[in-house]
Amino acid sequence: MRRLIGFVIAAAGVSIMFLPVSTNHFGHEACGSGWHAMFNSSNNLDYECGEAALPRLWIAGAVVAVGMGIAFWGASRRRLLVMVGLAVVVTVLITVAGLSGANSMGGE
Repeated sequence: MRRLIGFVIAAAGVSIMFLPVSTNHFGHEACGSGWHAMFNSSNNLDYECGEAALPRLWIAGAVVAVGMGIAFWGASRRRLLVMVGLAVVVTVLITVAGLSGANSMGGE
C-alpha cells in the first residue's frame, strides 16, 4: 500500500508541469503548460515564460522525490537513496536543458 501511495504522489508531482504557467512581464501573458513554457520558442523571446516555469519544475521534482521516498521507504537504504537521487538528477538535467534552450530563444 505504501508503494502505491508513493507512486501516486510521484505522479501528482509530474502532473504539476502540465498546469498552465503565466508571467507578469509586460502584463499578464499566458505561456501554456510548464513543459511548453520551458521548451517552446514561440511567445518566449526573452525566456520569461521559461523562467516562470522553473520554480514549478523544482516543486514538481521535490514532490516526485518525496513520492519515491515514500514508495521505497521499506526497501534498503541504497535503493531508497538511488530512487530519490534519481528524481533530483532528472530535475537538474531538465533545468539544464531548459536553460540551454534559453540561449536559442534569446534568454540569458
